[in-house]
Amino acid sequence: MPKLPRMYQAPRKSTGKLPRFPSQRASGSTSKRLAQVSGLTLLALCLGASTNANASMQTSGTYVQLYSSDDGLWYDGSNGIQTDLDGDGSWNDWIRAGSPWHNLTWEWDQDGTAYTAAGNSSSRSANYTTSYEADESTSDYKVVKYTMDYNDLSVTKTEVWAVDGILMSVRFLVENTGTADATNFRINFGVDPDVDSESHGTASTLNDVKDTDGDGVDDYVEAVGAASSYTWAFGTCDTSKDEFGITGWSSDADAVLTDPEGASADSTMHWRHTETTIAAGDSVSFGLLVVFGEDSADAIANYEAEYTAFCNDTDGDGFPDVAEDEDGDLIIDSFEDADGDGDYTNDDTDGDGIPNYLDDDDDGDGVDSALEDADGDGNPTNDDTDGDGILNFLDDDDDGDGILSIDEDTNGNGDLTDDDEDGDGIPDYLDAPSDSDGDGVGNEAEDIDGDGDYTNDDSDGDGT
Repeated sequence: MPKLPRMYQAPRKSTGKLPRFPSQRASGSTSKRLAQVSGLTLLALCLGASTNANASMQTSGTYVQLYSSDDGLWYDGSNGIQTDLDGDGSWNDWIRAGSPWHNLTWEWDQDGTAYTAAGNSSSRSANYTTSYEADESTSDYKVVKYTMDYNDLSVTKTEVWAVDGILMSVRFLVENTGTADATNFRINFGVDPDVDSESHGTASTLNDVKDTDGDGVDDYVEAVGAASSYTWAFGTCDTSKDEFGITGWSSDADAVLTDPEGASADSTMHWRHTETTIAAGDSVSFGLLVVFGEDSADAIANYEAEYTAFCNDTDGDGFPDVAEDEDGDLIIDSFEDADGDGDYTNDDTDGDGIPNYLDDDDDGDGVDSALEDADGDGNPTNDDTDGDGILNFLDDDDDGDGILSIDEDTNGNGDLTDDDEDGDGIPDYLDAPSDSDGDGVGNEAEDIDGDGDYTNDDSDGDGT
């Protein structure tokens, strides 16, 4: 069976040696992430201009940092892709040494014509136009995005990795803006994995194509440093359309990909994806995982642990579910799957016609989902005030007092957070009245004289 994207359920630590994965919260949506883009990009957006090929970018996480050219390739003229796997502050560049080589080629047929778009970091050249480039990183995820246009196909490449992670999602959104179908689409993504060049002075690696899950279908290609054992690999998100292998620096989308079966060579590592048809006016989304490890086993463990989280793109917008917060409510979209069917796009808890993942107030209780962070830890997905198993951002009666939260706006100003009838500092919609005598009437309601102390009221004079 082909390995197809599975639904992301919960963040998992890698089985590797370093912390790989941050909290489940990302702090911006696809649209709202733009507010966190660099000043240059933000200025361009404000002026209505495209962010077209003006400058290279450096984007740094704890263990991985990426230097991108203005063509969206992994080499800015001085640096490429670097890792600090042992966290000692020393960066090892895995692509810069020798002749830096990162290649991206896509080919297709349209209206009887064959087209080839290609860029290569070694020659510092590309025949496509970069119409958008931005660092859209959030506090938890590094996000680098490029849109590259050639003829009627617009290709957006989005690279996402956790700030403290060592696995990267590289996803492509290919849009056919023309009036004719694009057929026989192939994309070849390749690198020269000089794992030991900078640290041990050798450009050769031990190269192998693998079937990591034993299902009989190759899903992974790796290059292992013979001296260091450091491993760089590409992993599939969909074996039905992906191929892996090694070449001698071929930029051809139809290059023959070989399996050296662990032999040592100075060569290039590739992932290829194919699509039979991209209909006119339509788009497709697909991608691969770029994996690093302290050795081969560590890299495979990282891939297997994070495959589900980083491969899924439920809404097909070219951005992985793991870091997507479309409505900017501080809740990852996949956590807004209220019915748990694996599709977060069909959930509308408050029935207002807006799916949860696009709704600022998922449960329609008058409190924005982002503000239903009762414990103030910055994460609304771990708050369940009444302990009923329904998180506050999906619960229309947050305190479980039988009164809908939206009806606890005592002063009628539309803001539930400033209503505190008993003056205890807890808003009424989160403050279920206690009932010490179990008569069904809350203690606060039994403060007959209204002095704020319900313990000194004895309506029938029986001493209780």
